[in-house]
Amino acid sequence: MLHFLVTADHSYTLKQYFSQWGAHLRPQVRILKYEAKPWTRDALPGTWIFTDLERLRDDELQTVSDFAQRLAADPSRWRVLNDPRRVLLRYALLRDLAAAGVNDFRAFKLSELPDGARYPLFLRRENDHAGAATDLLHDPEQLQAALRNLPNVEALLAVEYLPYQRSDGLFLKYSMMRIGTEMAPRHIHFSRHWLLKNQELVDEPLMQEEDLYVRESPHRQMLWEVFQRAGIDYGRIDYTMANDRIQVFEINTNPILLHGIQHLAPRRWESQVFSAQQMNDAFSKLDAGIAVADPAQLEADRRAFRRRIRIHNVLRKLAVRPGARR
Repeated sequence: MLHFLVTADHSYTLKQYFSQWGAHLRPQVRILKYEAKPWTRDALPGTWIFTDLERLRDDELQTVSDFAQRLAADPSRWRVLNDPRRVLLRYALLRDLAAAGVNDFRAFKLSELPDGARYPLFLRRENDHAGAATDLLHDPEQLQAALRNLPNVEALLAVEYLPYQRSDGLFLKYSMMRIGTEMAPRHIHFSRHWLLKNQELVDEPLMQEEDLYVRESPHRQMLWEVFQRAGIDYGRIDYTMANDRIQVFEINTNPILLHGIQHLAPRRWESQVFSAQQMNDAFSKLDAGIAVADPAQLEADRRAFRRRIRIHNVLRKLAVRPGARR
């Protein structure tokens, strides 16, 4: 059994995938919300996958760390992926990769931004995956002007911009999934702009390049080493190639695994079907050697979980945090 832990607002990533591309695996998948506090019940056997760790408060992170420690104590019943006790979150990971010489750019909290920071830079939030919050800022004056127009500046990171435009004028973002001990190439996104979020260009030569990437996975070993440094067993790494090396943007522990086929350009179907097959094979291997949950216990747990979710949703509508006093 695969037990995914997610935040309530971001369960769609897994529901979408396992209702379409991974539908045959759905009976073996449970999507559990942190807000329902599944650690307060007996943990069913299987693989427990902690996601969305960057979205948790410090006290929540401590609670799920204690839960992971409890699970890790009996590897015959439970396997833990993304153990919160050792995962490097975005800021810590970017700092580590720069210090190790993997990345040729640095990230800083605003309170730690040195006079020697390299411009241009841009701002992004430490705990979301929305990408850059600003365009490129070329000097301290532009930085201060941008900060005046942004809320919650204490959650912002200043990230040095690394030029990564190819000789043909294109910017590329590569993505690779890690699922346990397996790696699955996801895609290459191509753009004419440095701020690259989704696939923008589907010209035939570019699609052939993506096909080759998905089939051959040329950077697998280098990316595996980054995942190991980060302590992340499940997630998608987004990166580019610059200065003849990989340059890591982030690792998302709760990524959109694959958009519905109706949202894909037909030219990309073959490569994305191949990628989905690789991910499904990896998911199928996660429970090897782990005890199997009793069906009656599983159904009872599902009923209890659904009750907790209904209560949680009612409290959200009433703007009351579970356990809080009014």
